[in-house]
Amino acid sequence: MRLDAASSRTSRDARPSLPTGSIIPPAKPGLIRSLVETDPEFARLWCDLLVVHAKADIPAEVFDTEADYRRYVSDRLRKGEATIGSLAGVIVKSLQEQKIVNWLWLHSVAFDYERQIAVEDDDGTVRHLHPDFYYPLTDTVHEHFAFNADGTSPFADYVQHAEGKRQAYRRKQIDFFETTSAEPSSETLLSTLEAELARRAVPFERKAMPRSRRRSSLW
Repeated sequence: MRLDAASSRTSRDARPSLPTGSIIPPAKPGLIRSLVETDPEFARLWCDLLVVHAKADIPAEVFDTEADYRRYVSDRLRKGEATIGSLAGVIVKSLQEQKIVNWLWLHSVAFDYERQIAVEDDDGTVRHLHPDFYYPLTDTVHEHFAFNADGTSPFADYVQHAEGKRQAYRRKQIDFFETTSAEPSSETLLSTLEAELARRAVPFERKAMPRSRRRSSLW
């Protein structure tokens, strides 16, 4: 009996652990591969999980205080530090931007990350902005603002800075839309992104899953 218990513990301990931050659950070996190869809808959803939703931000309700959550968001969106890779080969600054970039890559949407554009202030002074995303097909700017659900931001003076960007785009009659860091919590980020691009007639062409990926060890 002791031998069985020890064997059971050893078996459990030997199971590979999931990467930190992963939301992909463990599965019976071979089951995922079988479903991917026989069920097109499951294959689509599984690809979405791996490509777009492989990692998730920690939700606000997990933190003991609002101050702790704001510190976490500040760390995640620390200005000027682009250190997170993406499938498009672009280095971004947050998991939310990674999710956006991976979704754009998966749907074959052409974009530039932080492309420099020139704008004018009220007094005619020319300055340069670096919007988060630029879509060349429709000459559209997309800002992903670090806003909480109540419109505040964990960064000092960020709200005023964002409003300054909006005004600059309007003055130059630049087509733009925005998403916010509060949207992933309500699961509206990607639906908002898709709706804004569709409204501008941006075509989507979902990438096919390569055969080598179908037979990946992740299946």
